[in-house]
Amino acid sequence: MKRVQLFVTCLADLMHPQAAIAAVHVLERRHVSVEFPEYQTCCGQFSYNAGYHHEAAILAKHFLTVFEASSHGESPDIVSLSGSCAAMVIQTYPQLLYEDALAQGESEDVAEHWKQRAVQLGERLHEWSMWLNQHCPSEPATTPKIPVAYHLGCHMRRLLPGAQDAAHMLGHYGIEALEPDDAEQCCGFGGTYSVTEPVISTTLADEKMATHRPITGEHGGPVLDQCGSRMSSPSERPPHPTRLTISRVPCGGIGGFGGSKASVRGTDSGGRTEGRPINGGTTPL
Repeated sequence: MKRVQLFVTCLADLMHPQAAIAAVHVLERRHVSVEFPEYQTCCGQFSYNAGYHHEAAILAKHFLTVFEASSHGESPDIVSLSGSCAAMVIQTYPQLLYEDALAQGESEDVAEHWKQRAVQLGERLHEWSMWLNQHCPSEPATTPKIPVAYHLGCHMRRLLPGAQDAAHMLGHYGIEALEPDDAEQCCGFGGTYSVTEPVISTTLADEKMATHRPITGEHGGPVLDQCGSRMSSPSERPPHPTRLTISRVPCGGIGGFGGSKASVRGTDSGGRTEGRPINGGTTPL
């Protein structure tokens, strides 16, 4: 049985909790054992993008410590629900921690030590849909595919090699991911500038949604969002890929879900584990 650690991300926790629940359901139905390191926090991307690199390094060190301590001496894959957060850990952590250690007066050896720890952990971390496509391939769907307007976030598109695998995975689960003509255009989220520059951010979001409407209007499907999401109000927020995928995965995996409670093994900073219900364990599929 495969084993993974779930990196929920603060964005999913605050804005898309149902996506995290759906991610656990999908993985367990594919016979994957899921663990949740309870002391995980923000990866530091917001601080880093805002120019607070030392503060981001503090969060990065905490992230490393939590996921290293909860691995029980092994190296299970870490599955992230955000492509941009995955890119932060994989692409940014090594140099960030190296430079921060030197800036804090640490020796070259200490700085290199932090860099290598970040590299090693980054090798374990994967974006959720990309990991699922690689490790849990599904038979091609036999039912008609659900057409959706698909948004692949900027960080994931540009910083994670093979990001288009996400759309391929959706195809195997009976979802036809359709991108608009300006697929590479930012949705307006872009980290902290969505707060500091709300007019620009909202304009970009409106333009992005306008390019999706011909797709959703023609095919009648929802917007499937990989970004976070900036493109609509909370009541209309596009679903994360996990939530649409769960409806297309047959029961029969671990626990044979079908309306039962979702649970995931939580790990504390000392590496101890115990079953933890997601959202009180009462959310229906």
